[in-house]
Amino acid sequence: MNAEADPTPRTSTKSARRQRLLFEMNPNPIAEFDLEGRFVRVNPVWSRMSGYSQDELRGRLLESTVDESFISIARRIFRDAANGAVSRHELGCRHRNGSRFDIDITFAPLADDEIVSGVYGLAGEITARKRRQNYIRVAASALTHMVEAVIITNPARAIIWANPSFTTMTGYSLQKALGRTLDIIDGGDDSDTDGGTSYSQAVAIARADGHWQGELRCRRNNGDRFASLVSVSAVRDEGDDIINYVDVLTDLSALKNYQSRVDFLVSHDPLTRLPRRSLFEHDLLLAIEQAHADHEALGIAVIGLDGFRMINDSLGHKAGDAVLHEVAARLAANLREVDTVARLSGDQFAVLLPNAADADNIGLVINKLLKKLGEPFVVHGERLFLSASAGICCYPKDGRDAAVLTANADAAMYQAKFHGRNTYRFYDPGINRQVHERLRIANNLRQAAERSEFALHYQPCVNLQTGKLAGVEALLRWQHPKLGEILPDRFIGLAEDMGLISSLGKWVLRTACEQIIEWRHAGYELPRIAVNLSVAQFRQPDLIHSIQSVLEETGVQPSLLELEITESTLMDDPAAYRKIIRKLNKLGVSFAIDDFGTGYSSLAYLRDLPVDCLKIDQSFVAGIPNDKEQMAITRAIINMARTLDKRIIAEGIETEAQLEFLRDQGCDEGQGFFISRPKPPEDIQAALADGGFMPSLRQS
Repeated sequence: MNAEADPTPRTSTKSARRQRLLFEMNPNPIAEFDLEGRFVRVNPVWSRMSGYSQDELRGRLLESTVDESFISIARRIFRDAANGAVSRHELGCRHRNGSRFDIDITFAPLADDEIVSGVYGLAGEITARKRRQNYIRVAASALTHMVEAVIITNPARAIIWANPSFTTMTGYSLQKALGRTLDIIDGGDDSDTDGGTSYSQAVAIARADGHWQGELRCRRNNGDRFASLVSVSAVRDEGDDIINYVDVLTDLSALKNYQSRVDFLVSHDPLTRLPRRSLFEHDLLLAIEQAHADHEALGIAVIGLDGFRMINDSLGHKAGDAVLHEVAARLAANLREVDTVARLSGDQFAVLLPNAADADNIGLVINKLLKKLGEPFVVHGERLFLSASAGICCYPKDGRDAAVLTANADAAMYQAKFHGRNTYRFYDPGINRQVHERLRIANNLRQAAERSEFALHYQPCVNLQTGKLAGVEALLRWQHPKLGEILPDRFIGLAEDMGLISSLGKWVLRTACEQIIEWRHAGYELPRIAVNLSVAQFRQPDLIHSIQSVLEETGVQPSLLELEITESTLMDDPAAYRKIIRKLNKLGVSFAIDDFGTGYSSLAYLRDLPVDCLKIDQSFVAGIPNDKEQMAITRAIINMARTLDKRIIAEGIETEAQLEFLRDQGCDEGQGFFISRPKPPEDIQAALADGGFMPSLRQS
């Protein structure tokens, strides 16, 4: 009897052992729960997944190990299981260390003689999958809501997906675009684009290099063409075969319109709508080249109003502006279409007369203009009478380049004023006093350095929002024992002509760097010091080596040095100068464009220029707060700098009203007599010791 009874328990024991091994050795996380949702046991895989040991989990509610948002689900699972239901769920759980993980788990009732006594849970960790899904969802949402148009094409360039911005930008619905190639938006080659690159060429580059970015001309559904910043990227599989292209388009129409407006404001006088000096000299240069090719003469006249200041002083600037506006209209109305009239400065105008037959003919034209300006002006109901004086010079007799011709015409104009006004004079070298002064300064310039007649003064630049010192600008001064103080504009050009600018520039840079060290030793650390570079210095082949040597020898950190170059200098040879600036950027030296707004640059040019700062020319600041057009230009420049992510400094701040306007417009920094005049180094140090330069702007 006993022998026949033994096999049953042995078989039961083997079955239990087998079940236990299957439970323990299962590669998937398994848990057994009671009907209240408490852990009865878990296998090692579940322990490793959750960070809890089997003993720590035993008797613990499942809902205590899941995120709060899943607690109600966890409770419902066991209610359903008690009724014999099998269910599958995704649960967000918490690891013992507090991190989150996700599982996909199937719950099945554990029944004994059809009575449910517990619940089995077979799980799989899906954390990585959930993250991928979330990433895909976020990426898809981002692409869908991007302002830029995003297009995905197959290797044959057929469109397989595009976001809503594609429809907004091009006018093509996704349904209409699907299956068609991007030829539908290819606007063709255009000289305004990046080197004339076509869309097909851009794709060819992306196919070879993996990516291309630049400006292209695109076409909308209605046929309109528009400039677009386009990025084309090739997507490859593991075998390096292209499986898709991703195109991103940014509509530049608004930026182009804004650029055109800014370009006009920069190159034209807002009051008279006439070209400024920079644009006039550009046109003059082209006219000289044409006259040389055709073996013809041309004439230039500089016209200055006589006694114009009296109108401003007696009737106010509005009356003066009205007169200037009418002067411009009369000059333009009495010239040929091929002629050019420009406003050089406050009450000075210039006239360019190409294809001029002879000096007598030029004299007749200018005399006619002076008579027109002599006719009465009606301003605010009053009749005003003015006269004007003009200076004339002719190409090629009086000069062969734009600067010389303009300067000679200007000298002749002052000679006409000296001879009684309301007349004109042709240029005569024998009466040009500037030549004699130039010669006198030149004779003393070579010995100036040897005699230690040069010195640096420093003009503070402050943060307009906080009043804190942002840096100083080093300004060269020449103290001549007999001629007195000679400002740079009277001798820098001579130094360039005489080949002295390189040594003089090195002296300025070294002296400024040594001053930084001297102030540091005294306990004062300035944020930066700005040093001006002339166009001749910029052309020196050893410029980079020279600057690097001075920095190394003086021990000045490159980040403390900011080099200033004028906008007109950069426009002389943008490609070459861009390379020089980038090399100096690598040393840590920053760059600022000085006299910004007086040149003839563009947003496309500035966008690629590796400069850190734009300095608003003081001629724009001078019109604040009375000149609305000047204020508009200043506001436009500040907004443009912000768009280009460049620091903006205003020069020539002379009144509190100017400072308040600039600060309200978000101008970063400023300098000018209202803040501080240029000072010798000892005065700068004394001001630093006293607490700064702008008490009214200091932070409380």
